[in-house]
Amino acid sequence: MGKYGIGKPGVHDTGPVVSENGFRVGDKKSSTEVIDKDSVIQANLKEDVLRVASISVSNAEIKNLDTAAKELVAAPGADKFIEFVSATLVHDYGSNVLTGEHALTIGWDDGSVAAAATVAHGDFAHKTADHVVNVQPALETDATAASVANKNLAITSASDYAGNAGNDTVWTIKVAYRVLTLGLA
Repeated sequence: MGKYGIGKPGVHDTGPVVSENGFRVGDKKSSTEVIDKDSVIQANLKEDVLRVASISVSNAEIKNLDTAAKELVAAPGADKFIEFVSATLVHDYGSNVLTGEHALTIGWDDGSVAAAATVAHGDFAHKTADHVVNVQPALETDATAASVANKNLAITSASDYAGNAGNDTVWTIKVAYRVLTLGLA
């Protein structure tokens, strides 16, 4: 048996371990277990680890973003802050176009505090083919700690979308982020 327990399922020491479901990387304080090629469970990751969440947004959720923000990352806990790194929005075009003149906002506290550059409606939602948009953080975010500490990250729209009578246009949003401790508690 190798230094890291390679080949023995369930062993968890300071290195990678092969198991029948995938592998585990890390030590007892920080680890990521890959269950299969399509899913990852993140447990006790160190703060500076870049994380990526993949969120499906249904047609009904797209059309209600003005009244019900779609959570992208859950609130991280007391004295914790979600550092927004980037997002990739994937527009899976259905049978007809979405309508409405609405910009999208990604932000903390159900989108009320902007974390990202605004996505103009014509740049994403009105496309008549599959489309991808990369979203970067806002150039500068100046917010009170209370407005961003232990707050979720969500996407919202200024008003509702309509159209797409086939109700078959959907989105996938991939968010890169870190969870940091603010040190204010």
